[in-house]
Amino acid sequence: MPRSKKHNTDRPARGADIPYTDHLKKVIDFANSERTVRSGGVTETLTNLEIMQRKQFEAGLAGKTLAQRDYIERVHRAELARTAHIKDQCERWSVVKDAHQRIFDQAKAAKAPIPRLLPHPDDILIDWSNGVRIVGPIDEEDWKRFDQTVRVRDALFVQQAMEDCLNGVRLLDRPTIGGAGLLGFFLNSTLPPSLRMCDYAWMDRTERLSRLSQRDVLKRCRAAWWALGVRVARGKQLGTAEKLKPMLAAMVDLARTCLNQKSDPAGYEDALEDCAFAIREFHASAPPSRGISGRDAEDVEGAA
Repeated sequence: MPRSKKHNTDRPARGADIPYTDHLKKVIDFANSERTVRSGGVTETLTNLEIMQRKQFEAGLAGKTLAQRDYIERVHRAELARTAHIKDQCERWSVVKDAHQRIFDQAKAAKAPIPRLLPHPDDILIDWSNGVRIVGPIDEEDWKRFDQTVRVRDALFVQQAMEDCLNGVRLLDRPTIGGAGLLGFFLNSTLPPSLRMCDYAWMDRTERLSRLSQRDVLKRCRAAWWALGVRVARGKQLGTAEKLKPMLAAMVDLARTCLNQKSDPAGYEDALEDCAFAIREFHASAPPSRGISGRDAEDVEGAA
């Protein structure tokens, strides 16, 4: 006699089993509506669902047995759903990552051009505890945005080489880490693994840039910025590293306060003002442009 199947009540019901009616849509819309609440001297903007969940939690802490049981069961169902979702996600993306890596390895073995496969396997981070993160470009539109950052980073390293050359820095002391070089390092650190320049690659590139003549480095620097659509005067230098650091800190603080703009508009306005001031200070710290005459000027204009 066949054994009857036991229904697994631990797993949440599939959404397809419940018709998404207009009434349920209104329920969801109302649950996600936000309102301002004040608790313990702190003002927050929460959704109606978040407020209700807090009330239920507080009722459970106060000893309400039904609230305790319902809350624990809801969390348990959420954990089971999360575990199943992460497992499925990691399995699917592991297949994609392995397939892309095999194509790259075959191209390298055949000494053929490496194809552009998105996302790059180095940018697919598989975490069986917390899920998959794609930290690099996933499509051509994404690729253009990341590539723009790469080209700005590369232009900054050329900019640093140009400034070292104009400032008469000894070859053995190059490259210095001025405002341009430090900003280049910062942008490089924000790039995904597949596009991030390693220390060896940076040393090799900066060494080659350091050996360029003044004429050549001026031409290359002007061409790099103009290719990005940035029109700069020949020999124009950026601000100092000392002024760059507070500017970057102000930008990070502005990004943080932007997330809480609704609940703390005054803090956002202050951060915006501080950021604008730091940017002006960085620009003002740039040394005056040095005149370039003769063949150098002609070659720089020709590169543009």
